Amino acid sequence: MNAEAVTASNRYDIAIHISVSDRAMLWRAAAAYALTFSECDDIDIEDMLGLMEDPSVADCIAMLVGPRDLPGCTYEAFAIVPAQSAAASAEGARKRTSRPAGAAYMTDLKSKISAKHSAGGK
Repeated sequence: MNAEAVTASNRYDIAIHISVSDRAMLWRAAAAYALTFSECDDIDIEDMLGLMEDPSVADCIAMLVGPRDLPGCTYEAFAIVPAQSAAASAEGARKRTSRPAGAAYMTDLKSKISAKHSAGGK
């Protein structure tokens, strides 16, 4: 069996549909999770997630459910797409909020925070 056949037979797509009922609560949860990274402070939180009063909902969701290390697995893609009316869904697909594939997203995030602090930017 070649590598492509193995990859195709072991691929899984996961779909999660959520409704956000409390944007501030979502922001607080994402901020609390982000603060578990060393070197992350309030300014970093606002840069990544927006203000609690006006959060970037897609970024908050990505922080909480984004790619993580899963033993034996490789992320191929991760995207958050706001639900829209059927007429606007094609346009919405072009405006997709995408994150880099793999758990590299969280690694990149931690690297950016560390680099900011190493450069003295607080």
